[in-house]
Amino acid sequence: MKWKMKNKILSTILFICILSLPIMVWAEEQAEESSGIMPDSPFYFLKIWYEKIITFISFGDARKAEYYNKLAEKRLYEAEKMAQAGKDALTEKLLEEYEKNLTLALGKLEEM
Repeated sequence: MKWKMKNKILSTILFICILSLPIMVWAEEQAEESSGIMPDSPFYFLKIWYEKIITFISFGDARKAEYYNKLAEKRLYEAEKMAQAGKDALTEKLLEEYEKNLTLALGKLEEM
């Protein structure tokens, strides 16, 4: 009796997780598109600190390579937005960060 009850509970949880997966993916895509705090914000340093902490606590070359790639994509997106806003100095700095993160990602991939 207990085994059947546990199976039903686990099946229900699994079913809910499978149904909610597309919603979670959609929400993540929306969050990435907005990119949160932009480089022209006075609070941008908080975003950079957060990213550095996440990088520090990420273990494994594969995970770090993936995260550096994600950071590179963010910097490219931000550079595009700053270029559209006519902020050339920020655009150059962001493109340098983009290249730096891509280099770090490739370095981690080579270490694997």
